[in-house]
Amino acid sequence: MRFNWFRRTKVSQRPDNPYVTGNAVGGSPAFIGRTDILQTVYNLLYNSQQNAIVLFGQRRIGKTSVLKELEAKLPEEKDNHLPIYFDLMYKAHLSLEVILHDLADTIGQKLSEEIPQWENTTHQFRTWLAGLLENDKLANKSLVLLFDEFDALNDTKAEQMRDEFFRYLHADLLPIDPKKLNFIFAIGRNLDDFKAALALFKNITSYRVSLLTGKDTYKLIRLSESNQSLHWSSKTVTKIGELTNGHPYLTQLLCSCVWQQLWNRNPTRIPTVASAKIIAENIPGVFNQGQSALEWLWDGLPPACKIVSAAFAELGKKAASQKELIEHLYASGIGTVIDELETAPKNLKEWDIIGGDDQKGYCFRVELFRQWVVEHKPLKEIMQKELGRVRVESDHYYQEGQSFYQDKQFDETIDKLSTAIRINSHHIEAQKLLAKVLVEQGRIVEAQTALEKFYQYNTDIARPQLTEVLWKQVESCTSRKEQLALCEKILEYDPAHSNARRKRTEILQWQGRRFEEDEEYEKAIEAYRKAGLEDKVRKVGKKYFWKKYGKYFRIAGIFLGVFLVSILVSYLFVNLPIPWTLWGPALSIILGVMFAFLIEKIFTKKREIKRF
Repeated sequence: MRFNWFRRTKVSQRPDNPYVTGNAVGGSPAFIGRTDILQTVYNLLYNSQQNAIVLFGQRRIGKTSVLKELEAKLPEEKDNHLPIYFDLMYKAHLSLEVILHDLADTIGQKLSEEIPQWENTTHQFRTWLAGLLENDKLANKSLVLLFDEFDALNDTKAEQMRDEFFRYLHADLLPIDPKKLNFIFAIGRNLDDFKAALALFKNITSYRVSLLTGKDTYKLIRLSESNQSLHWSSKTVTKIGELTNGHPYLTQLLCSCVWQQLWNRNPTRIPTVASAKIIAENIPGVFNQGQSALEWLWDGLPPACKIVSAAFAELGKKAASQKELIEHLYASGIGTVIDELETAPKNLKEWDIIGGDDQKGYCFRVELFRQWVVEHKPLKEIMQKELGRVRVESDHYYQEGQSFYQDKQFDETIDKLSTAIRINSHHIEAQKLLAKVLVEQGRIVEAQTALEKFYQYNTDIARPQLTEVLWKQVESCTSRKEQLALCEKILEYDPAHSNARRKRTEILQWQGRRFEEDEEYEKAIEAYRKAGLEDKVRKVGKKYFWKKYGKYFRIAGIFLGVFLVSILVSYLFVNLPIPWTLWGPALSIILGVMFAFLIEKIFTKKREIKRF
């Protein structure tokens, strides 16, 4: 009935797109579900023993929307609580005093209170906040501070400022009045920050913000039916659920793209999404519109997790075991699988990127995100970019080595880079720079040794530099034998290396001529064959044949000639009392053999004299 009603309903103007893809949806009809989180927060507000909770989860999972929903709904449903939302985005580099002044301004604006000037901000802010809780404006009410997470931290100073702020909240503000002052924190822009923050809030309840339930996902998909702008068939609802698995942002974005496509056709009646084909057509649009958000989510993963995520993505949508993961990493040229890569699946599971376990295997929780990773984050590219960053200490030594190199302190450069590689043999940039420095210092053999080790771990990346170093040795070497060996080695690494192929052909041709001149035809044939000179092979093959079998033909010819002449002369011109048949043939055979071997010996002697 609902399907038919939508098909019959005419539209006079284009309605609003109900799907929200850019901003937090808390406090709006687009906020769906999360009843478990909201109830956990409500329980906290009535618990006099606890006054803080940490909401954690990956980027774009809906943490800010939950805070915004609490900001909007707490005054309506819990009139004895006053929520104040405070965004810490872009404040990671500010001092504690500046952040506290901003927080005081936000609270003051909410309560219409003037903010005094402080000399000792950290102490006086605490005193001011404690006094504010006794204000008549907060009579019979508690203050609920909603802290949205810091922006991503990429330097030590920012991390120190964040930790200082959280320690101040934990030590100075939380104990003020647990009944009248509550704290809700949203954290988790990246996995490392999340773990650091939880360590600072180790005695505070934490709750994961994860994917929507199946029921809430279907409700979110059908949001367009609430404003009578788009109808979904059960089949298409199921298809989107399979692709997004309740990821709120990706569900909203995919539905929005489908909504836009259908309404861009200027329909006269409310459109219906009846086929899964239109959903597949809009996946590229989702990747295009959501590129920044997906990159943001990706950037929140540590290097080892990025590598393993890319590997799992390429293994497909079905669960893959740890063994299959490692085999795929080896097949992709990783060389050795270090500990951080083996433990990465558990970190990814903790971060809600994959699900499963060691026994059943792991797979992506969100199929749409897996497809994006396959398309935009190929494993080999990710390995090249991230392997060197898996171990932070190794990268620190590499950075020091770079500084020494820029200052032309080459011995110190080599020392630091060698240490970086010893800690993490996969540090690509350290390997490349070390080889470059060794070559510049004329230590070609050492550079070759280093690059051959590097080649074992990163074949494709090490190959160009390794063949370049080997070619330098070819150019500086005077021995054709050594040049040939080096060219052979280059071609093992890079069969298409044109200079090595050309040089190898020249040397083999030269060897073939020398062997041919020395009548070492077998060696000449082998050299010409390696050089690919088939005409020379056939020509020398003939010479080899006559050298090997020619003397037998000569002996046979001389023997036959002498034998025939002897037969004829003895029969016509020699008269003996003994019958000719008894001595003629025998004499001819003896003479034929004697002359044949005598003449062949003279011929061979002359050839030897001629050669020398």
